[in-house]
Amino acid sequence: GGAFALVRSAATGAVEVLDSREVAPAWASRDVFVGRPGAALGGGQAVAVPGELLGLHALWRRHGRLEWASLCEPAAALAEAMPVRWDFAAALEGVARELIRHSPESALLPYFHDLATGEPLREGDTIRRPTLAAFLRRVGARGPREAMYAGEAAEALAAEVRKAGGNLTAQDLEAYSVEVREPLQKELLGGTFFGAPPPSSGGATIIQALILLSGAAEPLAGIGDGLAAHRLVESMKHAFALRMSLGDPCCTNVTRVLRDMLSETFNAELRSSIEDHAVLNLKQYGARYNQLPEDHGTTHLSVVDAEGNAVAMTSTINTHFGSKIISKSTGMTLNNEMDDFSTPGQANTYGLAPSAANFIAPGKRPLSSMSPSIFVRESDGAMVVVGASGGPRIITATLQALVRLLLRGRSPFDAIHLPRL
Repeated sequence: GGAFALVRSAATGAVEVLDSREVAPAWASRDVFVGRPGAALGGGQAVAVPGELLGLHALWRRHGRLEWASLCEPAAALAEAMPVRWDFAAALEGVARELIRHSPESALLPYFHDLATGEPLREGDTIRRPTLAAFLRRVGARGPREAMYAGEAAEALAAEVRKAGGNLTAQDLEAYSVEVREPLQKELLGGTFFGAPPPSSGGATIIQALILLSGAAEPLAGIGDGLAAHRLVESMKHAFALRMSLGDPCCTNVTRVLRDMLSETFNAELRSSIEDHAVLNLKQYGARYNQLPEDHGTTHLSVVDAEGNAVAMTSTINTHFGSKIISKSTGMTLNNEMDDFSTPGQANTYGLAPSAANFIAPGKRPLSSMSPSIFVRESDGAMVVVGASGGPRIITATLQALVRLLLRGRSPFDAIHLPRL
């Protein structure tokens, strides 16, 4: 899959973003999935060029202290044998037939199925993935570039994707590079908020919503839960409308929309349209969002060490088991991130309406909802390191945690665990 990592140095206060988001292969074009949305969800054409392993390696090269191989070994040991949890078993049962259909030569059968019965593994069973364990140890010994992105390793992985109906090439893998980006940064609420820039949409959308909420004449901490919820929803509607104009800055000019989303003046005008006892006509928000289904292929971690160095990192393969392809040479589950692009005339699996800024182009990164976030308040040393999973709900979940902590005075536990809108 791919990832965004937001990293803050305690020594310097500097913050950077490592963007290892997947990219569209060279074969891809704007209209490739028109009239056939299922092809972007499962099978070889759904696979974008993965970047997460190179992103993790870049994170280690820039900030790590331990031996690289020692970081790979715990994951390799888990791949050798680990108990099946209830949630994994439920997910596996839901996609077992798709996994067999899309994986060349049913390479996954020994990993995810009981060979005696042919049934998917259940809670309490042991999952064994020796191919993945061996691959992770190769990554530890040689580094990800040699183990996956070059030479025979790249040829083998690309061939597997082509066998599953895709067009990935070794050249696509060899050309991949991690981008180191400046974070979005905004002074608000007595501190500084840092978020990931495009092609992540999370940072800009959260900042805009926080500007809308924090600038109200009556603070959220002083009003009832119902009115606070209404204002939160209205702010999210406005921010999500502008979100749909964002895209990969390599191919889309996002300067103007970012300027507006982070502008106090622009948001003051939007705020004046928010009424406490009514909602606007849909078109007045931009009418660029639909109903949003669940996402199941994303994970987030927030880490602060004893010295105060902080990392907020979100990674994803998009949906449960991604493209439903299990690589025979690596044991990895491959992503279906091509569905995160927009296709003319049709919404993606999360119900997000198509946006020209996010149409497919070779080498382009799809717009993402991943929202790794760091808030720092120098006056008392407070720091919030946060993010979430859940497709577009990543943005709203992260925003609500921040609002509860910074505007509503909730504890960290309540900020995360209370029900969300």
